[in-house]
Amino acid sequence: MALFWLAATILGLDVIKRKKSEGISSITGRTSGDIPRWGYVVIPLVMLSFLYLSILTILYIWLPELVADFNFSAIPLDTNTLELLSNIGAGLTFIGTLTFLTAYFNLGSSIRLLMPGEEERTKLITDGWYAHSRNPLYLGLHIAMVGWIFILPSFLTVLALALFLVNQHFRILLEEKFLEDRFGEEYREYKEQVRRYF
Repeated sequence: MALFWLAATILGLDVIKRKKSEGISSITGRTSGDIPRWGYVVIPLVMLSFLYLSILTILYIWLPELVADFNFSAIPLDTNTLELLSNIGAGLTFIGTLTFLTAYFNLGSSIRLLMPGEEERTKLITDGWYAHSRNPLYLGLHIAMVGWIFILPSFLTVLALALFLVNQHFRILLEEKFLEDRFGEEYREYKEQVRRYF
């Protein structure tokens, strides 16, 4: 689980580095002049929440006694309850990570970290996971992150996850608009047949 979050963080930093010279935001896929004012507040908060979750993950895996001593639980819970919640969270995180990875490979050559440019050829994927959800990759990520509420129950964890999930939802809306512009009627028919999440 720690490797999943660490890989995602490294991947995100790599995208930021490669896109910096082009003046394109790795978060929104837009140029800096196109980012709305609220984006300059929300985007850093989202990045900080993701960093917070990544640090908690590493601490939980490498220094579990520190996490236990620090007591991230917002309400006092006995050891048995915390262990039960942790097991549920681990199960959700495993299912979410597995869903994320299989959906990622399901995209094949159409996978993009950012929305592709006009010159890039992409294919609308509607089979495999994408026959049941328009966004299984995001769905898997969301399930995995919800698992962390059970593993590290606290108001900070819930807030960090909420910020990240809201950001991801708006990202999905941007991608849907792009896909409708790119694929037209083909995507509109797909939208009618398959739900956004499940």
